[in-house]
Amino acid sequence: MTGDPVHALLWSGSASSAVDLNPTAAGFDFSNALAASGSQQVGFGLGPATGDAFSHALLWSGTAASAVDLNPAGFNSSSALGVSGGQQVGYGGGAVTGYATHALLWSGSAASAVDLNPLGFRTSRAVGISGGNQVGSGTKGASPDSHALLWSGSAATAVDLHPVGLTRSYGMAVYGDQQVGYGNNASGDVSFTDRALLWSGGASSVVDLQSYLSSDYGQSHAYAIDANGNILGDAVYLPTGLYHAIEWIAIVPEPSTGLLVIAGLLGLGVRRRGHA
Repeated sequence: MTGDPVHALLWSGSASSAVDLNPTAAGFDFSNALAASGSQQVGFGLGPATGDAFSHALLWSGTAASAVDLNPAGFNSSSALGVSGGQQVGYGGGAVTGYATHALLWSGSAASAVDLNPLGFRTSRAVGISGGNQVGSGTKGASPDSHALLWSGSAATAVDLHPVGLTRSYGMAVYGDQQVGYGNNASGDVSFTDRALLWSGGASSVVDLQSYLSSDYGQSHAYAIDANGNILGDAVYLPTGLYHAIEWIAIVPEPSTGLLVIAGLLGLGVRRRGHA
């Protein structure tokens, strides 16, 4: 039992396989695991080791004893949100950032941290990573409106993915040369505020995935993309107001039908599935 504090856990497919990842011996009373890939897990923790007031990004390799505190020098707090290929992404803030949140990229240690915050952006955070690419979002100047961002390992490589006509956008996941997330135009119509989006490396490449759903669905989001181009997310089923899991399935185009010609032009399939 953990007592009152929450502990990060790792499973291998069953309740009995659970491993308590909380690095109690390292001075953490509370921890939360947020992502896993291969043999690594990431998240954050707090306790005496962090002054009890701020979270520190944590990296595990399957056990509590393997925990690595990723919090960089000069940062009061940090959190890791994604991991892939021995690299981790997230965000942090402290004196070196003017106490604003900056997107961070690590390669397994606090000393390896790279500040990804692009020139002209006040805040940023990185959420997804695959290969040498990272995605997330950031805000410019005094505006509270987020722009989806794509990086290739440094602040200087940042690409603003924000589509024309939308107020806010967020990058959530990346695989190869494609990125997914969502955006909105703050129209005030709850059914159409958020729309799942797909990019291929630039703002002008955006594909509105919401348009591939039937009119029974609104408020859609894309959270993951796999090696085959299949996209996972969710959307509100309007007749009930409940969220359904959604899979956008990539299909090899066959120009023999008009429907699949559209799929070929957009680089994705048109078959959609909603699950209660």
